[in-house]
Amino acid sequence: MEKTKLAEKSDYEDCEVRRGTTRWVLIISSLVLLAFLVVTVIYGYHNFGLPDHSASRLHHSYKHDFIKFRYEKVHDRPPFTEKAKMARYIVHNSNWGVLTTFCTHNKGYPWGEVVSVTDGLENNSTGIPLIYISVLDVAAKDLDINPMASFTFSEAEGEWCRQHSVDPEDPRCTRVHLFGKIVKLNEKEIPAARKAMFTKHPVMTKWPKSHHFFFAKIELQKVEVLDFFGPLSDVSIDEYLKAKP
Repeated sequence: MEKTKLAEKSDYEDCEVRRGTTRWVLIISSLVLLAFLVVTVIYGYHNFGLPDHSASRLHHSYKHDFIKFRYEKVHDRPPFTEKAKMARYIVHNSNWGVLTTFCTHNKGYPWGEVVSVTDGLENNSTGIPLIYISVLDVAAKDLDINPMASFTFSEAEGEWCRQHSVDPEDPRCTRVHLFGKIVKLNEKEIPAARKAMFTKHPVMTKWPKSHHFFFAKIELQKVEVLDFFGPLSDVSIDEYLKAKP
Protein backbone atom coordinates (compact mmCIF):
# COMPACT_ATOMS: atom_id res chain seq x y z
CA MET A 1 0.00 0.00 0.00
CA GLU A 2 2.79 2.33 0.97
CA LYS A 3 4.68 1.49 -2.25
CA THR A 4 1.56 2.30 -4.25
CA LYS A 5 1.28 5.72 -2.59
CA LEU A 6 4.96 6.43 -3.27
CA ALA A 7 4.51 5.44 -6.91
CA GLU A 8 1.45 7.67 -7.24
CA LYS A 9 3.35 10.56 -5.65
CA SER A 10 6.26 10.05 -8.04
CA ASP A 11 3.92 9.98 -11.03
CA TYR A 12 2.20 13.15 -9.80
CA GLU A 13 5.54 14.95 -9.42
CA ASP A 14 6.65 13.83 -12.90
CA CYS A 15 3.37 15.09 -14.32
CA GLU A 16 3.83 18.48 -12.63
CA VAL A 17 7.37 18.75 -14.00
CA ARG A 18 6.12 18.00 -17.51
CA ARG A 19 3.35 20.56 -17.14
CA GLY A 20 5.82 23.16 -15.94
CA THR A 21 8.15 22.43 -18.84
CA THR A 22 5.27 22.68 -21.31
CA ARG A 23 4.21 26.04 -19.89
CA TRP A 24 7.75 27.43 -20.28
CA VAL A 25 8.00 26.12 -23.85
CA LEU A 26 4.71 27.82 -24.71
CA ILE A 27 5.79 31.07 -23.07
CA ILE A 28 9.16 31.12 -24.88
CA SER A 29 7.54 30.17 -28.22
CA SER A 30 5.01 32.98 -27.82
CA LEU A 31 7.75 35.52 -27.08
CA VAL A 32 9.77 34.38 -30.11
CA LEU A 33 6.68 34.63 -32.35
CA LEU A 34 5.87 38.08 -30.99
CA ALA A 35 9.43 39.28 -31.61
CA PHE A 36 9.32 37.91 -35.17
CA LEU A 37 6.07 39.73 -35.90
CA VAL A 38 7.38 43.02 -34.53
CA VAL A 39 10.61 42.83 -36.57
CA THR A 40 8.68 41.78 -39.68
CA VAL A 41 6.35 44.78 -39.47
CA ILE A 42 9.27 47.15 -38.99
CA TYR A 43 11.62 45.83 -41.67
CA GLY A 44 9.30 44.29 -44.26
CA TYR A 45 8.22 40.76 -45.13
CA HIS A 46 10.46 40.15 -48.10
CA ASN A 47 13.63 40.40 -45.98
CA PHE A 48 12.66 37.03 -44.50
CA GLY A 49 12.29 35.30 -47.84
CA LEU A 50 8.53 34.78 -47.57
CA PRO A 51 6.59 34.00 -50.76
CA ASP A 52 5.53 36.65 -53.23
CA HIS A 53 1.89 36.65 -52.07
CA SER A 54 3.05 37.89 -48.66
CA ALA A 55 4.88 40.79 -50.28
CA SER A 56 1.79 41.44 -52.40
CA ARG A 57 -0.39 41.73 -49.29
CA LEU A 58 2.22 44.09 -47.85
CA HIS A 59 1.92 46.25 -50.97
CA HIS A 60 -1.86 46.47 -50.67
CA SER A 61 -1.88 47.00 -46.90
CA TYR A 62 0.77 49.56 -46.20
CA LYS A 63 0.64 53.24 -46.99
CA HIS A 64 2.37 54.76 -49.99
CA ASP A 65 5.00 56.47 -47.86
CA PHE A 66 6.18 53.07 -46.57
CA ILE A 67 6.46 51.74 -50.13
CA LYS A 68 8.36 54.87 -51.14
CA PHE A 69 10.77 54.28 -48.26
CA ARG A 70 11.33 50.64 -49.21
CA TYR A 71 11.98 51.53 -52.87
CA GLU A 72 14.26 54.49 -52.51
CA LYS A 73 16.36 55.61 -55.45
CA VAL A 74 19.62 53.75 -55.94
CA HIS A 75 22.00 55.54 -58.30
CA ASP A 76 19.08 57.66 -59.58
CA ARG A 77 16.81 54.62 -59.94
CA PRO A 78 13.33 55.95 -60.82
CA PRO A 79 10.27 55.05 -58.71
CA PHE A 80 8.24 52.11 -60.02
CA THR A 81 5.36 54.45 -60.86
CA GLU A 82 7.35 56.15 -63.65
CA LYS A 83 7.25 53.36 -66.23
CA ALA A 84 8.83 55.15 -69.20
CA LYS A 85 11.67 56.54 -67.11
CA MET A 86 12.25 53.14 -65.50
CA ALA A 87 12.42 51.48 -68.92
CA ARG A 88 14.99 54.02 -70.15
CA TYR A 89 16.98 53.63 -66.93
CA ILE A 90 17.18 49.83 -67.30
CA VAL A 91 18.09 49.90 -71.00
CA HIS A 92 20.74 52.59 -70.55
CA ASN A 93 22.39 50.83 -67.61
CA SER A 94 22.39 47.37 -69.21
CA ASN A 95 25.63 46.00 -70.62
CA TRP A 96 23.80 43.12 -72.25
CA GLY A 97 20.34 41.83 -73.02
CA VAL A 98 18.65 38.82 -74.59
CA LEU A 99 17.85 39.17 -78.29
CA THR A 100 15.03 36.82 -79.31
CA THR A 101 14.59 35.93 -82.97
CA PHE A 102 12.55 33.48 -85.04
CA CYS A 103 14.84 30.46 -85.17
CA THR A 104 15.83 29.18 -88.63
CA HIS A 105 17.96 26.18 -87.66
CA ASN A 106 15.28 24.82 -85.28
CA LYS A 107 12.14 25.94 -87.05
CA GLY A 108 9.08 26.52 -84.91
CA TYR A 109 11.11 27.58 -81.87
CA PRO A 110 12.27 31.01 -80.68
CA TRP A 111 16.00 31.67 -80.35
CA GLY A 112 17.26 33.70 -77.39
CA GLU A 113 20.80 35.01 -77.48
CA VAL A 114 22.81 37.16 -75.07
CA VAL A 115 24.17 40.23 -76.87
CA SER A 116 26.24 43.16 -75.67
CA VAL A 117 24.41 46.46 -76.02
CA THR A 118 24.65 50.22 -75.64
CA ASP A 119 22.08 52.94 -76.17
CA GLY A 120 24.65 55.73 -76.46
CA LEU A 121 27.31 57.44 -74.43
CA GLU A 122 26.79 58.20 -70.76
CA ASN A 123 25.53 61.73 -71.42
CA ASN A 124 23.73 60.89 -74.67
CA SER A 125 21.27 58.06 -74.04
CA THR A 126 18.93 57.38 -76.97
CA GLY A 127 16.84 54.52 -75.57
CA ILE A 128 17.56 52.53 -78.75
CA PRO A 129 19.87 49.57 -78.03
CA LEU A 130 22.65 48.99 -80.53
CA ILE A 131 24.26 45.61 -81.18
CA TYR A 132 27.50 44.55 -82.84
CA ILE A 133 27.31 40.97 -84.09
CA SER A 134 28.95 38.75 -86.68
CA VAL A 135 27.29 37.57 -89.89
CA LEU A 136 28.25 34.08 -88.68
CA ASP A 137 26.08 34.49 -85.60
CA VAL A 138 22.92 32.38 -85.30
CA ALA A 139 20.81 35.47 -84.56
CA ALA A 140 22.24 37.27 -87.62
CA LYS A 141 21.18 34.38 -89.84
CA ASP A 142 17.70 34.45 -88.30
CA LEU A 143 17.40 38.18 -88.88
CA ASP A 144 18.29 37.77 -92.56
CA ILE A 145 15.12 35.68 -92.94
CA ASN A 146 12.88 37.56 -90.50
CA PRO A 147 14.09 40.85 -89.00
CA MET A 148 11.32 41.00 -86.38
CA ALA A 149 12.72 40.43 -82.90
CA SER A 150 12.60 41.48 -79.25
CA PHE A 151 15.04 42.53 -76.56
CA THR A 152 14.70 41.56 -72.90
CA PHE A 153 16.58 43.46 -70.20
CA SER A 154 16.66 42.58 -66.50
CA GLU A 155 17.64 44.72 -63.54
CA ALA A 156 19.18 41.55 -62.08
CA GLU A 157 22.31 42.46 -64.04
CA GLY A 158 22.96 45.33 -61.63
CA GLU A 159 23.22 45.58 -57.86
CA TRP A 160 19.77 46.81 -56.75
CA CYS A 161 18.02 43.43 -56.73
CA ARG A 162 20.84 41.74 -54.82
CA GLN A 163 21.14 44.62 -52.34
CA HIS A 164 17.41 44.37 -51.57
CA SER A 165 17.26 40.54 -51.54
CA VAL A 166 14.89 40.58 -54.51
CA ASP A 167 14.96 37.48 -56.71
CA PRO A 168 15.39 38.03 -60.49
CA GLU A 169 11.92 36.54 -61.04
CA ASP A 170 10.35 38.91 -58.51
CA PRO A 171 8.38 41.65 -60.36
CA ARG A 172 10.20 44.30 -58.32
CA CYS A 173 13.41 43.31 -60.13
CA THR A 174 12.50 45.27 -63.25
CA ARG A 175 12.21 43.73 -66.69
CA VAL A 176 11.94 45.66 -69.94
CA HIS A 177 10.83 44.19 -73.27
CA LEU A 178 11.38 46.00 -76.57
CA PHE A 179 9.75 44.72 -79.76
CA GLY A 180 10.44 45.74 -83.32
CA LYS A 181 12.49 45.30 -86.47
CA ILE A 182 16.28 44.91 -86.40
CA VAL A 183 18.00 46.95 -89.11
CA LYS A 184 21.65 47.53 -89.98
CA LEU A 185 23.01 51.02 -89.43
CA ASN A 186 23.79 53.20 -92.41
CA GLU A 187 27.22 54.71 -93.01
CA LYS A 188 26.34 58.02 -91.31
CA GLU A 189 25.21 56.26 -88.12
CA ILE A 190 28.23 53.98 -87.74
CA PRO A 191 30.84 56.46 -86.33
CA ALA A 192 28.64 57.45 -83.36
CA ALA A 193 27.62 53.82 -82.82
CA ARG A 194 31.23 52.67 -82.90
CA LYS A 195 32.24 55.26 -80.31
CA ALA A 196 29.35 54.39 -77.99
CA MET A 197 29.74 50.61 -78.33
CA PHE A 198 33.52 50.49 -78.05
CA THR A 199 33.49 52.88 -75.08
CA LYS A 200 31.21 50.50 -73.19
CA HIS A 201 32.76 47.29 -74.57
CA PRO A 202 36.41 48.11 -75.42
CA VAL A 203 37.37 44.47 -76.01
CA MET A 204 35.29 44.57 -79.20
CA THR A 205 38.04 46.54 -80.92
CA LYS A 206 40.13 43.34 -80.86
CA TRP A 207 37.49 41.08 -82.40
CA PRO A 208 38.55 39.57 -85.76
CA LYS A 209 37.53 41.52 -88.85
CA SER A 210 37.29 38.23 -90.75
CA HIS A 211 34.05 37.52 -88.88
CA HIS A 212 32.44 40.55 -90.53
CA PHE A 213 30.79 42.18 -87.53
CA PHE A 214 28.16 44.79 -88.21
CA PHE A 215 26.16 47.38 -86.24
CA ALA A 216 22.39 47.15 -85.97
CA LYS A 217 19.54 48.73 -84.02
CA ILE A 218 15.89 48.10 -83.33
CA GLU A 219 13.11 50.11 -84.94
CA LEU A 220 10.75 50.20 -81.99
CA GLN A 221 7.15 49.07 -82.35
CA LYS A 222 6.26 48.20 -78.74
CA VAL A 223 7.63 48.71 -75.21
CA GLU A 224 6.58 46.74 -72.11
CA VAL A 225 7.75 47.10 -68.51
CA LEU A 226 7.28 45.00 -65.39
CA ASP A 227 8.67 46.73 -62.29
CA PHE A 228 6.14 45.93 -59.55
CA PHE A 229 3.29 43.56 -58.67
CA GLY A 230 0.56 43.46 -61.27
CA PRO A 231 0.34 43.08 -65.05
CA LEU A 232 2.85 44.27 -67.63
CA SER A 233 2.68 47.98 -68.39
CA ASP A 234 2.54 49.19 -71.98
CA VAL A 235 4.60 52.32 -72.55
CA SER A 236 4.01 54.36 -75.68
CA ILE A 237 7.05 54.72 -77.92
CA ASP A 238 6.75 58.50 -77.84
CA GLU A 239 6.67 58.55 -74.04
CA TYR A 240 9.58 56.10 -73.88
CA LEU A 241 11.80 58.11 -76.21
CA LYS A 242 11.03 61.41 -74.43
CA ALA A 243 11.86 60.04 -70.97
CA LYS A 244 15.32 60.57 -69.48
CA PRO A 245 17.12 57.64 -67.80
